[in-house]
Amino acid sequence: MQVPDRDEWFPLSGDLPQPVWPAIWAWLEQVAPGHDYDEAIEQITAHWLKRLATALGDGHLFCQTETHFFITTQDTSSLKAVAKLLDDARAYVLRTLGKAAGIRHVRKLIILRLRTTDAASSVLESVQTDSPLAARFFRPGAWPLIFCEARNPADERWRMVGQEIDHVLTYLPLPYWLLVAFAQSLQVDLLGGRFAVLTEEAHALHQQCWNARSIQDFWSGDTFFDNEWSSLSYSLAPVLLDIIRRELHPDVAKLQRFIQTASYEDGGEAAAQRFFGISLGEIAGVLLGEDTDWTPRPATWHREEGD
Repeated sequence: MQVPDRDEWFPLSGDLPQPVWPAIWAWLEQVAPGHDYDEAIEQITAHWLKRLATALGDGHLFCQTETHFFITTQDTSSLKAVAKLLDDARAYVLRTLGKAAGIRHVRKLIILRLRTTDAASSVLESVQTDSPLAARFFRPGAWPLIFCEARNPADERWRMVGQEIDHVLTYLPLPYWLLVAFAQSLQVDLLGGRFAVLTEEAHALHQQCWNARSIQDFWSGDTFFDNEWSSLSYSLAPVLLDIIRRELHPDVAKLQRFIQTASYEDGGEAAAQRFFGISLGEIAGVLLGEDTDWTPRPATWHREEGD
């Protein structure tokens, strides 16, 4: 389908075009049937980014490949190298998941490599990251990766590959803890390095902080978006995947099937029971202690006070 390129969807806010999310979504829901959302959203994204590059000036250019949108100041040869790195990362994720993953279409990832921190801050503000409609438009893992030119190329590569992996994995209905853990694992596989070591102090902190109630917010994914709990959550997630690998020794095919089957609806509990014959609560107990039932209980998630 052909999406109109409408000025009223991107009026200037300050010096930059600001997407009017209510107007964009009103058109999408009226005109675009559900199965065309991805195609329509990619076209709308291209309209926005072309305007954004022009408004930024200062050598910023818009370009796209079959798999990515870019605003960049890099020359063509450098951009080709970046695009190849990200395409290789995407292919690696899909190979690791296996054909049964069933991912047929992944929207283009948006990478905005801007010249200054001021430009990056202004673009972030114009996108309205706190808008629920913006979040719905970009979906988890597909938020534009917005950053200024880094002095350390390795840092840029790490961030871009990490975003690419997150983006692909969000097309599976993964529990958030597993998405985080598996993404980190793949990132290390692709770029080298290792996970942060779980020190005795960190181990003690996990045992002290997690309890039967807070672990439910971990399994549901809520703690990853809570300032008080996010650091602990991002630390716990890869440890749990490491315990699965180290203690249960699943072969590659079984681990693939677990990741492909695990659902955010129960935190991955049914998949763990099916492929490992063990509860996630028992896996968490290896780290957190066996005196508490750590099993995911989705019936208790997202309940309103007084329910």
